[in-house]
Amino acid sequence: MLAAELMAHADEWKLANQAAKLASKPALVITSDDGLAPPNDALFAGLQAAGDQAVNEIHIATDHSANSSRIELERSVLDGLAYLTSK
Repeated sequence: MLAAELMAHADEWKLANQAAKLASKPALVITSDDGLAPPNDALFAGLQAAGDQAVNEIHIATDHSANSSRIELERSVLDGLAYLTSK
């Protein structure tokens, strides 16, 4: 039943389709070479189009679990959090 509900609402529930509602919030979109970047890129583009002034996107050339770039991932998250506290 849950899977059927997810399939029935898949387009409606995509984060990129909610960008206008999320644009007033700061966001850090981090992608990797795991094949999942396109939906996240769409979210980033949607947030920018909706006027989000506090959205950043970082792509790290690694796999989904950041096996080869954990320090870079940690630094990116910490920099993103520091940005939030500077506002």
